[in-house]
Amino acid sequence: MKTPGQLLLAVSCLALAACSITPKTDFDRRTAFENYKTYAWAPEPQSQTAAAKHDEKIRGAVDRELATKGLKKSAGKQPDVYLIYHATAGPKADAKHYTDWALPQGGGSYAGWAVTTQTDATIDLAKPGALVLDFVDARRRQLVWRSVAPQIIERPKLDDPQRIAGAVKAMLAGFPPKK
Repeated sequence: MKTPGQLLLAVSCLALAACSITPKTDFDRRTAFENYKTYAWAPEPQSQTAAAKHDEKIRGAVDRELATKGLKKSAGKQPDVYLIYHATAGPKADAKHYTDWALPQGGGSYAGWAVTTQTDATIDLAKPGALVLDFVDARRRQLVWRSVAPQIIERPKLDDPQRIAGAVKAMLAGFPPKK
């Protein structure tokens, strides 16, 4: 028989697992990330998305996390890397189609050649609210690192600073990457 403490621990673990953020990260394996010491936020046009309303929370969380990794904000000179974040807004449809050979109407066997083509289509819905963080090498002007955390920028979750900080921490957990 389980004690109440064991039951509470199990329920807590399940709740945390349901709330966990699993970002997807990719980077340029030829980049010497250990050479990056400074960063700056790349200038971007002002946006009216949900992320723009919480710009300070997102940038603050990234700034704090990078400070723990030894990166410093550039003070007036060109940084080693520029940071850019993006957020997906609402659900977006991604339609894909392909054309392939098809059997003739009523044909029961493939005789080596089809006499017509058939087009099939699929529609995927991108989930809204993904937070994307990019690192762009300032000298080469090339994207060198990207992390995407799904479903972060959505109401009412966005108003929770702990959720943003947790997402950013998870996104930057593998930075700098080990080759």
